Amino acid sequence: MNIRKASDAQDLEVIALAHATYVQVSASPLRGAIMAELETLSGCKRSRTTHDLHLIAERFVSYGGATAAEQLAARKLISRDVRAIQHLETAKVLPSRVQALAATPGEGLHAWARQRAVAERVCLSPPSAIAAARRARAEARQRALTREVTITTRRPDGS
Repeated sequence: MNIRKASDAQDLEVIALAHATYVQVSASPLRGAIMAELETLSGCKRSRTTHDLHLIAERFVSYGGATAAEQLAARKLISRDVRAIQHLETAKVLPSRVQALAATPGEGLHAWARQRAVAERVCLSPPSAIAAARRARAEARQRALTREVTITTRRPDGS
């Protein structure tokens, strides 16, 4: 399915199908062979950062892209969809519940991708670094509040 021509409902249906496929493939004892075959079919070489979901998403959805700008937009959409599916996997959302969840306000592919990205940033930063950054910010605010300016004035009577 071409992503640019798909409606939101169709897009969610395909994402739910990719999510279900990922669940099945990751539970299969033939996962390595299946992913090697998907890599061969996709025609692109896997890097160390390529997640299995990248290959699965590219097989289910045609992101298109003839020009450089379209290819960049396609890579962004692939990344968004992969992060959204990773969030659904982490949140233990069943593939059959994806469309119903997306119908609730504040939910959807963009929201799920953002939540996954935030979770990754928090996980990559050790808790001590986060706490130290918060302390430094609080101290800077406190220093800004405690600065006082003294102005000396002399009145006409000499006081």
